[in-house]
Amino acid sequence: MLNPMNVKETGFLKSATLISSLTLLSRVLGFIRDMAIAYFLGSGFKADIFFVAFRIPNLFRRLYAEGSLSLPYMPELGKGYALGNRSSFGRLASNLGGLTCTFYFGLTLLGVTTAPLVVSLLAPGFVASEAKWQLTVSLTRWLLPYVFFIGAAGFVMAILNTHEHFGAPAAAPSILNLCMLGMLGLGSYFSIAPEWSLTWGVVLGGFLQLAFQWHWARRLVVRWRLSRWWRAPETKAVLRLLVPTVLGAAAYHLNIFVATLFASFLTVGSISDL
Repeated sequence: MLNPMNVKETGFLKSATLISSLTLLSRVLGFIRDMAIAYFLGSGFKADIFFVAFRIPNLFRRLYAEGSLSLPYMPELGKGYALGNRSSFGRLASNLGGLTCTFYFGLTLLGVTTAPLVVSLLAPGFVASEAKWQLTVSLTRWLLPYVFFIGAAGFVMAILNTHEHFGAPAAAPSILNLCMLGMLGLGSYFSIAPEWSLTWGVVLGGFLQLAFQWHWARRLVVRWRLSRWWRAPETKAVLRLLVPTVLGAAAYHLNIFVATLFASFLTVGSISDL
């Protein structure tokens, strides 16, 4: 007769091995991606521009990879899943999905609207060069939709984790690296500027990260429905956690933004070297 504890430990070890292996794959691909960026962009002024424009989307990428974006949803989804009522869980997921899409769409729209101010605060040294500042603002605006995709992916990740499905969330970060590498290769073939190739790669990667996990998560919810999510009690509970979680986790990476600010006044290539 099988010991339930042994079965549970075996399942835990399988999940841990899967997550570790897929995370290792993502790290290796990320290293190759950085090598490719260094090869195609070097450490010139266009590389500086791309890295400044990628700062905010890259922050959310880090928060997603660390699981921070999924944490606010876990208590409510966990309670809903524990009840064993799939219809109720579907209503709960619909409410939280509405909150997620509205929150991150608003955040993205705010970023696109205030991109000139964001760039001026993040890299004030660029303001002296009109062409450099304008290109940074343009790239920032095109890269910001990644914030919406990765924020929504964090919610889908929470649904998968609630159902003890860990493979898709662990594999998703590799998709971004593959998209950036692929678009760099295509851009080189079709003579597209590498900073724009990388930009399209990031946006495509964000969309595919969300779509890939959604493929696995949609079958876990009986029915998605439009609802007045702003009236749901779980929405208020998640919102109380969502904003401080994002701000608190972002503060941990504040040193990157401070370094970027000072490096923007230094010689060309300083931001890329950092």
